[in-house]
Amino acid sequence: MGIRGKEQPLGQVLNELIDAYKLRGKLDEVELHRYWQQLMGPQINAGTEALYLQGEKVLIRLSNPMLRNELQLGKTKILEKLNEQFGKDRIKDLIFI
Repeated sequence: MGIRGKEQPLGQVLNELIDAYKLRGKLDEVELHRYWQQLMGPQINAGTEALYLQGEKVLIRLSNPMLRNELQLGKTKILEKLNEQFGKDRIKDLIFI
């Protein structure tokens, strides 16, 4: 029996704590950084100066205007792949800056 007389799975307790302390956005941002490296590879990752998750948008600061144009052309596919990794429609837009 649990401490308060009610047993809960550990995953459920952790999710409740994450939501209670409003950490979901920060955890999603950490995952975003990891997924970005995996999906885009070392060259594009090296040209990425910063990634920010703001609500349902990802702001991507790039070091090279040519890279920005190239990624803009593949925006739909990148968005699709990121959402596959998150397992949901977490990201609605990519903004290249």
